[in-house]
Amino acid sequence: MMTSASLQQRTPATPSLSLLVVTHTRDGLSFEMCCPSITIGKGPRPTSASLKDHFDVAALETGPKKVSRLHARICHESSSFYILNYSSNGTKVDQALVFDDPVPLKDGCTILLGDVSLAFHVGS
Repeated sequence: MMTSASLQQRTPATPSLSLLVVTHTRDGLSFEMCCPSITIGKGPRPTSASLKDHFDVAALETGPKKVSRLHARICHESSSFYILNYSSNGTKVDQALVFDDPVPLKDGCTILLGDVSLAFHVGS
């Protein structure tokens, strides 16, 4: 079984991935993942994240109200992507709540972080 710790420690080559904002004032804003894991949150990146591995949803014109500073993490492990929830405001994948265990992400799924909806896409 995949654990949060094992996902954060691995650093395999990461295929291209993009997160596309689909329901907000800035529909179409996208973020390309170029690291084995990224954090997603509102405001300045956590001290453990570099500029290229943090998606700051505060870049949306009307800052999301229900997205935490460190809301979630997406990790790449053995040719699969997983999401981990860190927020009490909730994270959903295709309408299913994400709890303590990593949840696999599939190309085309919808990720809901508080009041921001993202489309998850894996490139070839």
